[in-house]
Amino acid sequence: MEDNNVKKKSKKGLIIAIILIVLLVIGAIAGFIYYNRQQLELLTDEINKATETKIVNDDGSINQEAKIDMNIKSSGNYAVVEQTLKDYLNEAVVLFQDAENIFNEQVIENIFSPENINTDGPEFTETKAKIEELKQKSNEYLEKLADICNEEKLLSAIDDKGLNDYYKELYRQLATDSKTSQELKDTLAEVESTKTTIAGALDWITKVLNFLSDNKNYWIVQDGQIAFTNQSKLDEYSKLLDEAPEM
Repeated sequence: MEDNNVKKKSKKGLIIAIILIVLLVIGAIAGFIYYNRQQLELLTDEINKATETKIVNDDGSINQEAKIDMNIKSSGNYAVVEQTLKDYLNEAVVLFQDAENIFNEQVIENIFSPENINTDGPEFTETKAKIEELKQKSNEYLEKLADICNEEKLLSAIDDKGLNDYYKELYRQLATDSKTSQELKDTLAEVESTKTTIAGALDWITKVLNFLSDNKNYWIVQDGQIAFTNQSKLDEYSKLLDEAPEM
């Protein structure tokens, strides 16, 4: 009788232990699901806010106040996804904002100012050097901009973070929806167009400066303007000015 009671107690204890284990497993699974859902919502919200950052104002100027919130709100592998995408977006924002330092309109306007013509003409040695420097800087800048607008580079930024396929795919989904993909393509096309336009404008400026240097005996500065003493040279210069590219 005693043995039966012991067996019953042992069996009952085993059942209780199994039930407890099952409850623990269910709790762990529920906790895991809740954690992942919470982190996914947090991550998605943060990325949506980051991707909605207005880099270009309605008038086409660069928004120098644009800023990506670099505080990481998610945790674990979700934090790695958040950090990677925010780093990429922040690099893009900073790069766009650097445009004003590269394409300073005042520098271009000053090239043909009376002050610059008087101080650097007729050879324009310093001015030509500045143009060459501007060419190099603009090419480097536009290449960086084209690179960061490359969708393939954006999508591969997560590859070296040591994450499994789930998180890599999550990153790619968050990084590129149909709207973002089209924006990248449009921006890349605009960059290529801008590159051609700027190169043409700088080449034209160099051409004008070279003409003035080569014909320095045929012009003077009068009332803040270049005045030619030879009609044929004036006609050539006027024709050259008519060839100014549209910016």
